[in-house]
Amino acid sequence: MGNLKGAQALLAEQLSTLLSTASSQAGDDLCNRLEAELKETRKRMETRELYERSGRAYVLSGMSSHSWQRAAN
Repeated sequence: MGNLKGAQALLAEQLSTLLSTASSQAGDDLCNRLEAELKETRKRMETRELYERSGRAYVLSGMSSHSWQRAAN
């Protein structure tokens, strides 16, 4: 929707939430990977130019990848 500042704030909020979980604090591998992905996404959204150049494709690729994954027990 063109709200880069709002997207950055949402990513920061979600990263903070993730880092406050017991799993993350225990060093859970999935949490570590999610943390890295959130940080990389934020990095690619630092400026509108950077977002247009690589961030949008990175986010869309991640969304596509996550939509194909299934939970497994």
